[in-house]
Amino acid sequence: REQYQAEDVKKYILSTGDSKSSLLAKCRTSKQLNLYKAVTILDSGVGLSGVIAANGVNMRSFASDPNAGGDSGQTISRFGKALIQNLESRVSPKKN
Repeated sequence: REQYQAEDVKKYILSTGDSKSSLLAKCRTSKQLNLYKAVTILDSGVGLSGVIAANGVNMRSFASDPNAGGDSGQTISRFGKALIQNLESRVSPKKN
């Protein structure tokens, strides 16, 4: 895992801001901070929570346990759709 020095992080945060003309005389960079941009530039498969995507390059198998077989994206998608349909059928108002 790559380690970043404080100066590197500062540089990316300041350089990835959104330019704002209203900030011209107020700050050195004339930019509004955009931390999402900075984090995505620095991102190397590590989420904001510190979780590392074990198979970030090949997202064909999903599992929380590296020793488990994992499921395909289609399996997870079908499960999600079935779950949503089930929940919608339970909360739908009854028709008279």
